[in-house]
Amino acid sequence: GVEYYRHYNKWFRKELSDYLQDILIDQRTLSRQYWNPNFIKKMIKDHISGKKRYLSEIRKVVTVELIHRIMVEDEYNK
Repeated sequence: GVEYYRHYNKWFRKELSDYLQDILIDQRTLSRQYWNPNFIKKMIKDHISGKKRYLSEIRKVVTVELIHRIMVEDEYNK
């Protein structure tokens, strides 16, 4: 329970921070009409620096973005 959650938060701030930035700050992600690019940049910066915690928001954006890339973009590239 709680221990897993603490590690999850730490992973997003440290070990997975480069991956998250690669996905969230990528021009493909920021150009989507349904995202606010300024908020996404601030969200990832504030979360990684420890200023705020955006675990839920980051999980949702990463999930939607990866679904879009796999289900929509990959379908167009076939």
